[in-house]
Amino acid sequence: MRAIIIPRSSWPRKRGSSFLQTLVFAALAAVLLSPGSCTKAVAVDDFQTWQWLTVRVWKTNNFRLLLYGDNRMADTSGRQKLFILGPRVRYRLNPNLTLGAGYLFLDAQNLTTGTWRHEHRFDAAITPRFELSENTSLQFRNRLETRWRERADSVAYRSRHRLQLRRDARLGPIEAIYCNNEFLIDYDQGRFNENRLIPAGVEFRVHQRSTISLFYMLQSVRRTTGQWDANHILGTHLKLQF
Repeated sequence: MRAIIIPRSSWPRKRGSSFLQTLVFAALAAVLLSPGSCTKAVAVDDFQTWQWLTVRVWKTNNFRLLLYGDNRMADTSGRQKLFILGPRVRYRLNPNLTLGAGYLFLDAQNLTTGTWRHEHRFDAAITPRFELSENTSLQFRNRLETRWRERADSVAYRSRHRLQLRRDARLGPIEAIYCNNEFLIDYDQGRFNENRLIPAGVEFRVHQRSTISLFYMLQSVRRTTGQWDANHILGTHLKLQF
């Protein structure tokens, strides 16, 4: 498909028009990023809230040491279903390519039985990044996970692939807007079994060393029967720098 390039000189110069264009751009991108399989996710609907935390502990020009935390509330956001905590590292090979690795400890609850099970997870990632314009970038993160789950017979492997479109807005407290889509492949099952679509996310600058993002996610999960469930998620992502 031939790419259509809009000359920069033809873009509106007014700030308000530029911001409106950004919103339209993100909405169109979300449609392009959404896979057709998400339309099958109609079996069960649940409203959840997810809270993510990323703390930058140490940095050099190209290296980052991070601490990541994740808390998820399910069952109409009334019960905790998952907690994640662990360190991550990132190394920027060049402006267009970043490598990453991490260890995470997870504690997850089966909402049907109320049983908690823990998991140890190691992952490695490679993330190409492309500048589409002065304010717009495209990022494609590919992550391979090795998972040791409590009472599981063997080690499990899963890959995650996230395509994200981001546009710097810098309109008042709004730092950027973005949309992304991530699909997950479970190699034990040998198939694509989960999709996470964020059609709209907004990042706010709250301090010189911190931002917070607010997003809506549609999570589609395939059961072993092949039926798809849907979770509607309101999420936040707080980022702190030290």
